[in-house]
Amino acid sequence: MLSPARLSQALEAHRPHLRAALSERRGKIAAAAQALARLADLGLEDVYEALREQQSPGALPTAEHDRHPAQVVPFPHSFDGHRPARRWAARTLAGQTTVAVDGSQLSLADDLDPPIAAAQVGWFINPHLPPARHEKDVHLEILTDDEAGERVEVRRFELEVERLLDFMRRLSSQRPAPVCFVDDPLVIPFAAERGPGRAAAYMAGMSALLEASETLRVPLVGYTADPSARDLGWMLHALGLLPEPPRTPDASGLAPLLEHWGDRSCLYLCARRSPHLQEYRRADGSSLADQIAFCYLRVSGTGRPARLEVPRWLAESPTELDRVLDIVRAECIAGLGYPYALEAAHDAAVISAGDRARFARAFAGLCSDLGLPLSATTKAESKRRRSRGA
Repeated sequence: MLSPARLSQALEAHRPHLRAALSERRGKIAAAAQALARLADLGLEDVYEALREQQSPGALPTAEHDRHPAQVVPFPHSFDGHRPARRWAARTLAGQTTVAVDGSQLSLADDLDPPIAAAQVGWFINPHLPPARHEKDVHLEILTDDEAGERVEVRRFELEVERLLDFMRRLSSQRPAPVCFVDDPLVIPFAAERGPGRAAAYMAGMSALLEASETLRVPLVGYTADPSARDLGWMLHALGLLPEPPRTPDASGLAPLLEHWGDRSCLYLCARRSPHLQEYRRADGSSLADQIAFCYLRVSGTGRPARLEVPRWLAESPTELDRVLDIVRAECIAGLGYPYALEAAHDAAVISAGDRARFARAFAGLCSDLGLPLSATTKAESKRRRSRGA
């Protein structure tokens, strides 16, 4: 157990190190902001010429660079309180279908023999067109093989992708086109590069979503509320505007520039140094590695901006992009700083501690009905005895 006295002593001893670390972090954030300001002195062609020999510079600017050299695209509205903001959000969302999926999982593979796990995907579809009602539901899948505990996370992600692909195809004829949200970056994150089967599943799933979005012209938004990506920092470093490799997230350097709610950064193309991103492919084998764009959006009064990743075709369709970004803003007003559609999908999908206990009891009942032996694993039994003081 954690000793309060030891914790207090350790924190007190760490005080000077923490102060120094915070000071260093502020300096790096300021350096990133200054580098972004100096980027305004370079035209789009200058940037591309300077990066011509760089295979993976982290990011590449889009045509917005010359239109907004300060790297900020201001939001043209301001609200005197939450009530007028909600009125704007209601007008913006009227008749616009939003779709979101999220997943959850549980595994009793370490606790029970035979092992069992479950993957659940939840979704929320809102047409924002009364009297049509929203759709909020879940799909649950059971895994009972020996690798259930290892496979459940990958299967959860696959279910999310399968469900969203189904919705994109089903709703693609709607006009205006539905806007689909995922609570994941479209670019494979570092965490997904580890673990059995995770990278392959992520590459296949995101490739399928990107191709479907491109083919069907259904907007797709990968939303990250607390981003840690440093793609823009690597570009600034490659240009010589940032002396050292970036150690702070892009969102930290952009935060001081995105002063007002609704402001966003320019769009950039992702050019991350990632062998897994290079494996993003369409069904015909052609590459999707350069088909993801991103920007940062201020959706709260404090803290860092959110990161939005979208397919390149959307980034190259200014009118449709503006519509989608306004829908994201409106969703964040409804969700008090986070897209309401994603919040509702998460609420549908989440598996609580109480759900875990009910799941275990239901599985035990099924095993009893079938006459199957069910026992606790040695590890689980040891934990149970320790908790009882045995």
